Amino acid sequence: MHDAQFYHSNPGLDGGCGDPGLTVNSSQPNVYSIANGKVIAIFNLGDNYAIVTKGTDSNFYCYTSLDTVYFSKGDEIKTRDLIGASIFNKEKNLFEIVIMMVNKNANYLDEDKIWQIIKKANSDSSAVVCDATVFN
Repeated sequence: MHDAQFYHSNPGLDGGCGDPGLTVNSSQPNVYSIANGKVIAIFNLGDNYAIVTKGTDSNFYCYTSLDTVYFSKGDEIKTRDLIGASIFNKEKNLFEIVIMMVNKNANYLDEDKIWQIIKKANSDSSAVVCDATVFN
């Protein structure tokens, strides 16, 4: 499947409003980890969940807009593990996930860096974040 769409959903990192990150829309709900690590937090945000992992690379990965989470705090997680199902965006008629990353120096990584990590996480040259092949 080649149906996922990527965009920077919240511009204005330098003083603007919103959160930094990469939004992924797909026709399928499944969301997969992009790095090895450990689940350090799961947040109930009211109408969705967020899962935060600390990668073996010392980066922190936050997956938000999850409808369901399949891991618990303290669980080990591997690249490409199915971590949950994303929420459905009725306006776009697609499922949606937001991925944010913070490096070990507490700096947010921009969407291009996140995209590079997604590509690197996939040895077969296809990046899978949702149930869609999104890069060839």
